Amino acid sequence: MLLESGLWFKFCALDWGFTKPYSLGWYAVNKDGRVIKYREWYGCVDGEMNVGVKKQSSVLAKEAWELSISEGVKDMVADPAIWGKDDVGQSIAERFMEIGWKMHKANNDRVNGLQTFHEYLDTEVDEQGTKMFTVYPTCYAFIRTIPMLTPDPNHPEDIDTRLEDHVYDETRYALMSEFCKNPIAQLRKQNGDWKRPKQNNDYNPFDVM
Repeated sequence: MLLESGLWFKFCALDWGFTKPYSLGWYAVNKDGRVIKYREWYGCVDGEMNVGVKKQSSVLAKEAWELSISEGVKDMVADPAIWGKDDVGQSIAERFMEIGWKMHKANNDRVNGLQTFHEYLDTEVDEQGTKMFTVYPTCYAFIRTIPMLTPDPNHPEDIDTRLEDHVYDETRYALMSEFCKNPIAQLRKQNGDWKRPKQNNDYNPFDVM
């Protein structure tokens, strides 16, 4: 599907991981709130399940930026935990911001996040059955891990966090973000809010060229 420039606002979402996999997702949302996940980057060791590649956050930030900037993608919503300082005195979020990313703290409400996730998957936007949230078939980690998730036996309104839930968390951050809740505002910021000049007796259409 072609994501026409000006009709979709694009952004990233991140669930950070080092010994466990990190999950990066690229999203596009239109004025109607329809969301498409069109790319993913899952930091899992090849042939393993739930084992991180141990990539440094500064390296990931730079590589993700180089992959995104040509598309105009500069915003990233991420787990609020990465704003915590480490022993060096710098947070993971700050390392991403140094590269150029505009970092946004995710809404980490897990119960409402699960409900939002289900609503996006279940809601249809047309008579052809197009879903409010769709995922490109190249997002292999999403396709592999999401069906394996089960409820927490002690808290059935949430996902069992002992499972490989990194893609789910990253997707939940995206769908709960202000980008998806208020896409028209994002598109106005992206495209500008140009208004046609008022026409009077002295109006010349070439003055706006």
